[in-house]
Amino acid sequence: MRLFVSGESFRTATRYLFGLSEEKPTFPPVDTPLEHDLEIATHEHGLMGSPEVSRILLSRALALSETPASESVLLVAHGMGDDGENDRVLDNMRLAAATLASEGFAEVEVATLREDWEEARVAAEAAMRAFVEGRTVEGRRVLVLPYRLSGFGPYATVLEGLDYVAGDGLLPHDAISRWIEQTAAGVACESAWEQRDCDRFTNGGR
Repeated sequence: MRLFVSGESFRTATRYLFGLSEEKPTFPPVDTPLEHDLEIATHEHGLMGSPEVSRILLSRALALSETPASESVLLVAHGMGDDGENDRVLDNMRLAAATLASEGFAEVEVATLREDWEEARVAAEAAMRAFVEGRTVEGRRVLVLPYRLSGFGPYATVLEGLDYVAGDGLLPHDAISRWIEQTAAGVACESAWEQRDCDRFTNGGR
């Protein structure tokens, strides 16, 4: 089970490590696959875009909220260096944003910090700060929710000195356990290890 927000995270390394692919990863470096006599299968997708993530982020927002109609919510993720890949991340984040917006929040915005790409990160940091500061000046209460597995990440440093309410990452939450169970069942069905109820699982168990 690959528990990552993005299905692309460490996918090449995982497949090479377990002998599922001969493509050698550049990061993280893996010199030699593991020796084993197991039959192994895994999945391509991550948590990103799943209904479970939307439910978790909604629960995080409601736990922090006082008056949704006067609050702006900012969902922030790590992001990607490639513009096209980063756009796909943002599109998936908008699925969760729509769920939050349906609960009456005044505004739900999505952003990526693009943490590992210096030039893109500078612009991303400026945009994040401008959003939080601008909404605060307008009299809005701002909730910042990390679209990441755990913790608040580097966002406290990015938003230092601004007025906002910080949320928690996706873990812990029982919806993650359900995602793991459903994804594992989907992998078993796709690998023909399991025959019962497989019509319930499409697209890797989602």
